[in-house]
Amino acid sequence: MRTNNFFCEYDNKSNSITKHNLVDTTELDVEPNWTFIGLEDARIVRWDNKLYLTGVRRDVHSDGEGRMELSEIYITPRKVQEISRCRIEVPFESYCDKNWMPILDMPYHYVRWSNPLEIMKVDPERGTSEIVHKSDNFLDVSWNEGEQESFCGSSQVIPWDNGCRLAIIHECQWWRREERGIAYKDARYKHRILLWDSDWNLIKYTDPFTFMDGQVEFCCGVASVDDDLLITFGFQDNAAYLLKVNKDVINNLMEGDEYKKVGIDIGACIGETLYQFDDFDIVYAIEPAEEEFKILKEKYKNDKRIIPIQCAISDENGEDILNCYENGRYSSFLEFNKEGKFYEYCDKNAESFDILKRKIKVKTIRLDTFIEKYNLNKIDYLKTDTQGYDLKVVQSLGKYIKNIKKIRLEVQLQELYKGSSTKKEIIQYMNNNNFQLIDKVDGDGKEYEQDLIFENKLFSLKDKIDIVIQGQYDDYADELIEHYKKLDFVNNIIVSCWEKDKESVSLNGVKFIRSKYPDDWGTGNRNLQIVSSLAGLKQVTTKYAFKIRSDQKYSHKCMNDMYEYFIKNKESALKFELNKDKPKNSIITGGIFSPFPFHPRDHIFWGHKDDLIDLFNIPLDTPSSNEDSNYDVTTNIRTESYIGTHYCSNFDNRLKLFLKEPEKYLYDNCEKINETLLISDKLTHKVFKSVPSNIIELEWPKYGWTKYRFNSQRERFGERWAEDFEKE
Repeated sequence: MRTNNFFCEYDNKSNSITKHNLVDTTELDVEPNWTFIGLEDARIVRWDNKLYLTGVRRDVHSDGEGRMELSEIYITPRKVQEISRCRIEVPFESYCDKNWMPILDMPYHYVRWSNPLEIMKVDPERGTSEIVHKSDNFLDVSWNEGEQESFCGSSQVIPWDNGCRLAIIHECQWWRREERGIAYKDARYKHRILLWDSDWNLIKYTDPFTFMDGQVEFCCGVASVDDDLLITFGFQDNAAYLLKVNKDVINNLMEGDEYKKVGIDIGACIGETLYQFDDFDIVYAIEPAEEEFKILKEKYKNDKRIIPIQCAISDENGEDILNCYENGRYSSFLEFNKEGKFYEYCDKNAESFDILKRKIKVKTIRLDTFIEKYNLNKIDYLKTDTQGYDLKVVQSLGKYIKNIKKIRLEVQLQELYKGSSTKKEIIQYMNNNNFQLIDKVDGDGKEYEQDLIFENKLFSLKDKIDIVIQGQYDDYADELIEHYKKLDFVNNIIVSCWEKDKESVSLNGVKFIRSKYPDDWGTGNRNLQIVSSLAGLKQVTTKYAFKIRSDQKYSHKCMNDMYEYFIKNKESALKFELNKDKPKNSIITGGIFSPFPFHPRDHIFWGHKDDLIDLFNIPLDTPSSNEDSNYDVTTNIRTESYIGTHYCSNFDNRLKLFLKEPEKYLYDNCEKINETLLISDKLTHKVFKSVPSNIIELEWPKYGWTKYRFNSQRERFGERWAEDFEKE
């Protein structure tokens, strides 16, 4: 089997290959000694102003021994010529070393393995290599039960946002084909995108995926071009493709939909306080002192949740001098106040606390810079213990302090370090930044130090609310239950389904309401929505609630954004004509179909429990004209308009007449539709307030939606969102 490589030129504007040339290797080729001939899985890389192809060659020795090679190429208008070839030997026993990933911004360095990480440095003049970085942290995230390789190379390693590096790797599930003999094996490939920080800590990775659902797919190139990532991959060993993906999509893939509980332990020392993060998904353990950091890193090398980082948090980015003491717990940027009572107490009770080992220069970083570097949108818990420096640490959060749920600081009640902040100063600063003191934890010497725990009022004031999942209960509904349980504002989940749906198991915080099917399902099955929604909402125990369908899923980010929007925009200026105590609030929804009268999008409704009950406490559509979900809207009122018009009639009594004669007022293209729309255009978006479109992230498997189809919904149905009504 012979491998040939082609050098192609790509035009980003036209999104096309404009030129291609076979790479001419004839000047350096020799008689092959094995059946796999040529440079396989070649990646292109530019180092020291030289352009290389780098991949594996297995035709040098008769046993098929594989080694990575560097093949320098020279490009002319008519041809691409190989002008040098370097075979890279390894300093260990290995039959076939392949799939090394060249690091674009580190000349002659490769990632040999990604899990755990191993980086090789190559001497291109001598054809030798050495291991220059090796991690013991292994990520156990196997996606199959068969034989599993460590993460293998695929693409180059390229610079990414905030000093990070990105690469695409592959995992293989291998199996033998017994009918073809032991020498034959087959594989299924899946890929992941990995993201390392500048210190080569693996900070993000995607779930495994395929490009085209092929059994054998292989990615051998990535490039960042403007706002896009270009990915080249082979399919089934017989075709090559180039994929262009917006960078935002890549970042969203690495974020994932599942909410992860994130913590930061500043002054982690050797991990004495990491027990405070036992239920966290990701913990950044920050320790500047070299000896303590080595112990910390070794101690937690098998805990994939813990990311040890050697640096110091300060109010400035740069460097500073750290006083390192025999008792590492007392190391600080500040000097001791040896005249104080706290120092006297430590001298009697803390061993070796003031024996200075050395003064070292350490890297410092502000927390706002750290947050941007690691792309942390929200931090659940920040603990800082920096020996008198804690207020400066918190001040370095800058504008991101609002994104922290809880902060725990150490405060000296009597000064141990010169210039340390007082308890009064810390409380005043935290109060000024919308944090309230919720707890105090005394230190060993309770008259000398305390830990103060503050909570962000933006999070503590969140009302817990019930969620009603309405519709058929099936396996997908189980997935929704697990998904929405992870939202911190959800109180209980109420599943309002049908008597004949699948059996349920007892789950903490989940209540099942099973209704009988109505005798008449209503036009377009609307009576099913009315009956099951009302039954579920009547079981709500919280002041507010939201009702969603059992066949759709909103992302966690979307739900959190919707919650914030609801809290800020729930107040209503309108009142029922016949009951001035209602509504309690506006109802927030996912959109409004403006060309149709009183038509909210029925995917999701947020509101006061009483208002949502009023929304669905309406007459059933009986007798219906059609039980099929596809019905003629020129001879029937649309389902959402049926529900919306009944509710809006509380605000304008004329609508009760419209409901009595829907064929005149409420059908598509009916006689008086323009008269109806004049009222609807003024009223509907004030009764039902839509969220902004930019926060909606929805999947709808029933119709193959993996994201919301804004353009088609606007073009086909005139859907509008909050931004469309801002001027009205």
